[in-house]
Amino acid sequence: MRSFTTAALALCAGALLTTGTGQAAATATVDPAPRDVSASNCSGEDFAVTLRAQADPGSFLLELRNTSEERCLLGGWVRLTPVTAKGTPIEVPTGYVEVPAPPVADQQLEPGGTAYSGVRVEYGDTDFTAVGFDATPADMTGKSPTTVEGAGDPYPRLPVRSLRVGTLQPTPENVLF
Repeated sequence: MRSFTTAALALCAGALLTTGTGQAAATATVDPAPRDVSASNCSGEDFAVTLRAQADPGSFLLELRNTSEERCLLGGWVRLTPVTAKGTPIEVPTGYVEVPAPPVADQQLEPGGTAYSGVRVEYGDTDFTAVGFDATPADMTGKSPTTVEGAGDPYPRLPVRSLRVGTLQPTPENVLF
């Protein structure tokens, strides 16, 4: 009987690890540009990005604000790349995940409007330390000015090993993971 119980528990634990629960089940890595918004009249320079550190280490709220005079069509994600103090990109594994949900269909961002995403940074031993990020909305060209708040003063020193970036949403509710 004990062997059966142990085997049943191991099977259940394996199933939970495989499928996950809640938001964890929706974290499959996907293409960061599922819709073609290349005909959009907006580029990366038309946005400001703020990454706000949360109480949970490695958790950030990404805010994408439209600083242009035009309504902009969004492609679902913001591409993030950690950078060194010299502005050199740091190549790290980056997953674009459907958290909390798939991208909002035909999401338009009005002038002055903000969209939100969760970002999870995994820290560890690395050859380079990031002091910031380059950001570009998916399927657009040009970089958005990016600010990191609450992760160190006067600038963050982040030993980034990998990133996960959630989908852009119209509100900050449930975007963190």
